[in-house]
Amino acid sequence: VGVPAVGVPAVGVPAVGVPDVDSAELILDLLAHPNVSSREPIIRTYDHEVRGGTVIRPLVGPNADGPSDAAVIKPLGTWYHNRAIAVASGINPRLTAIDPWAMALHVIDEAVRNLVATGADPDRLALLDNFSWGDPNKASQLGSLVRAVQGCVEGARRYQAPFISGKDSLYNEFEGTAVPGTLLITAIGVVNDLHQAVTSALRGCGNDLWLVGEGSDCLGGSIVADLLGIDDHRLPPTVIDPLCRYRAVHGLIAAGRVSSAHDVSDGGIAVALAEMAIGGRLGLRVTVPCDFVSTGGMCSVGEVGSAGDMGNELTVPGDQVTVPGNSELVVPSNYELIVALANESPGRLVLETPVAERAAVAEKLGRFGRRIGSVVDTDDIEIRVAVDRARSQRRDRSQWRDQDQWRDQDQRFFTDYSVVPVSEARNAFGCRV
Repeated sequence: VGVPAVGVPAVGVPAVGVPDVDSAELILDLLAHPNVSSREPIIRTYDHEVRGGTVIRPLVGPNADGPSDAAVIKPLGTWYHNRAIAVASGINPRLTAIDPWAMALHVIDEAVRNLVATGADPDRLALLDNFSWGDPNKASQLGSLVRAVQGCVEGARRYQAPFISGKDSLYNEFEGTAVPGTLLITAIGVVNDLHQAVTSALRGCGNDLWLVGEGSDCLGGSIVADLLGIDDHRLPPTVIDPLCRYRAVHGLIAAGRVSSAHDVSDGGIAVALAEMAIGGRLGLRVTVPCDFVSTGGMCSVGEVGSAGDMGNELTVPGDQVTVPGNSELVVPSNYELIVALANESPGRLVLETPVAERAAVAEKLGRFGRRIGSVVDTDDIEIRVAVDRARSQRRDRSQWRDQDQWRDQDQRFFTDYSVVPVSEARNAFGCRV
């Protein structure tokens, strides 16, 4: 029989206002944000050497001051094989007030992609939850807690990973005000060959840089929304079938075709790229596509399955962006710049691969990945944002997977160009001298 479908009327959310920004200054401000900046002073307070078996540490790169996505540990008594254990986490209480269900899926994805970025097998994972919530006797607190738990159940199904343990801390209130509902997801996974594990620090000049996954124009709960005071209550879509892309990435890492990898999370791709440059003390030159998913203001409800299933798209007439079907939803082009650099859509990673592996990487990633640039032997992080003026007539992005094709089609794109010296990025991030 089943449950009858329920029809609920809905309207689009008006476009949010954003301030004018300088892209280079925005990148530095994102790196300096308290939820992004270096945790080195805290990390070095603790002993992260686990009885001499730590393979990848919380800080990486030639000077051990770049952020790591996960720790990799070789347990004692297991030296007769090359397998190791990776441990990572995901957390984002900024999303809870908007949609606790989507929040749970977002933080599960963050924990999983952190593991994948380090070399863990996405088919050999387990999850742990840690809830910190208010008084469950209050209807609003209990309701949001239940929705978060339902999100965890859905996440276990999508990522085919069991919850093996957890901890709940309730009644966290002061004078009747509850703490923001917080879910910490810890993920553990198996690295089949510890010698193939990778870090987030850039490794070699001339290497290709690839972007895996698609962005979103929804900035709800993001660092940039907090930084610029953007009042956006839309969350990026969760990923319907995440394991397809993560298996592809894992296959490349396991085959030794990836030099470094980093997940895109707090602060968006601008922060992810800067962190890779900070850790490796190398520059980079990339073109970031502004081909985000728009769902007419209903982003937390819509979901993305792959790069080829994009839903509604934005068109670009003149200097503005409008959402088809509603002439009142107007987004200034400045908003596109902010979104391209700092949206926190899940399911995205940046990979560094040798040029000799370009064909193999393109074939393996397929529709999930695009080459966006390369590592350069300079002190500069060069990021160009490209907006395709004709994307409303082209739903298949696979033909634009290569940044060289964007360069050859300049007449079709609006671009913004920013240069941030790695030394300034390190200073903003809080690295020791």
